[in-house]
Amino acid sequence: MPDTQEIKEVIKQLSSLTKEERKIILDLPDHFRRIVLHLGTLSVLQALVRKSIQQFRWENRDKIAQLLERLQKEVDPEKGIITGFVYSYTSFAPLQQLEKQKLEEEEKITFHFYDILATLLEKFPHHPKTAAKLKKIEERLIQAKRKEKVVIALSVHLDSLLAAFRQTIGLWQRKLQEERALLNTIREQLVGPFISTQLPLLRECSNKLQEHLRYGRQLQVRLHEEFYKPFRTFLEEKFTVEDRLNTILEARRHWYSPWRKLQVTRQDFVLDYYTLTSPEDVLEYILALEALGTEYIAPDLQRFLRRNKKRLLERVRTQKATLVQKLIALGKDPLTGIYTRGTIEQRLTELIELGKRNGLPFSLLLLDIDFFKSINDTYGHLAGDAVLRRITNAFQEVLRKYDLLGRYGGEEFIILLPHTGKEQAVAVAEKVRENVMRRNQEPVNPITKGPLTVSIGVATFPQDGSAPRQLIESADKALYQAKGRGRNQVMAA
Repeated sequence: MPDTQEIKEVIKQLSSLTKEERKIILDLPDHFRRIVLHLGTLSVLQALVRKSIQQFRWENRDKIAQLLERLQKEVDPEKGIITGFVYSYTSFAPLQQLEKQKLEEEEKITFHFYDILATLLEKFPHHPKTAAKLKKIEERLIQAKRKEKVVIALSVHLDSLLAAFRQTIGLWQRKLQEERALLNTIREQLVGPFISTQLPLLRECSNKLQEHLRYGRQLQVRLHEEFYKPFRTFLEEKFTVEDRLNTILEARRHWYSPWRKLQVTRQDFVLDYYTLTSPEDVLEYILALEALGTEYIAPDLQRFLRRNKKRLLERVRTQKATLVQKLIALGKDPLTGIYTRGTIEQRLTELIELGKRNGLPFSLLLLDIDFFKSINDTYGHLAGDAVLRRITNAFQEVLRKYDLLGRYGGEEFIILLPHTGKEQAVAVAEKVRENVMRRNQEPVNPITKGPLTVSIGVATFPQDGSAPRQLIESADKALYQAKGRGRNQVMAA
């Protein structure tokens, strides 16, 4: 859990970002789209140059000249970005002004918040308002830290993220400068007739373009995976799936005639598809599209989804199966990412052996989600899976980094608390129970009509058992008592 000084350091780091860096960071989701478009145009140019070399004559000289002019306008080597000019040849042109407005709004929402905190810390460090805001940011940072599984100090982690960001943007700057020089060389060769003495230089340019395309895609993945994906957990996430679709529709509502149909096109889908990074993202995007209804989906995208949906979903299943296999190999539950029953029982055996040697106690919590069957029956099994993941997150927010969490059965969980006596274990269990209620106000429990809750049984080694089965049975009896007394309670053996 981050301490106050660590939180203050994080606030200082975020508020010290330059205006240009803030704009680039907030603009990254759309920047990834622009890279897709730019590299696509660059690959067309490379194909035409390669074909010209093969045929010993310029293949569509006018087209090459147009592409050269367009590509040079799209790059800003000084900032290391692809500019909004990339949209000029697409139906995304109306997004430019809207995106500019959204960036200004988001800067106030996100970084402006840290600027205010930095000022409060400097001028009013002991004011109650400062303490309240620190508490608010502490909750978010704890959640972000757990989500990213960060084990080092947040300030150190943030330093490494920002270093990765600045390094990658620096690489983009150099690569875009090289690209501009390369485009200028091709432009110079385009003047006059095609002659054999140009071949060595053109081959070199073609090879460099191919390398530039490959490296550009690698940099895009690197910027997303090494910086944006982990960093966005510390700020409000800019683009959810619904945000992507709403942005497209709102842009058209704002810029086109009111009677024009607001529809997501195949091009919209393809551009967004290439910025999605996990099987769940792709599946969520397809489901969100279907939820819009056919009136909001352009005919070309409807045809595309009819023909390719099965193949896309099969790819999602394959990717997810690979991920599941990796989790299983690590002894992790594929749904929640925590330990499986077999792994947690193995850890329990190891703790007992350690306890017998060093004489130190430890405790076991057995937890059960109250009325979970009614949740599945009322909302469906997909909603039930989502509840399991959310409740797992609620557990993790409270636990220490050395506590062990596993899924014991359908809706049953085990938590092992090393070096923890019964009194302290009951206190931890109460924190867990309260956090589950606080974090799970929706969907409501169909039986109680209130937030989702858990019942917890506590057992401690060695007083409640000196063997794995004895401890689990003791905790199970305590859990049964908690349920018998009305659920949403903690009982100790």
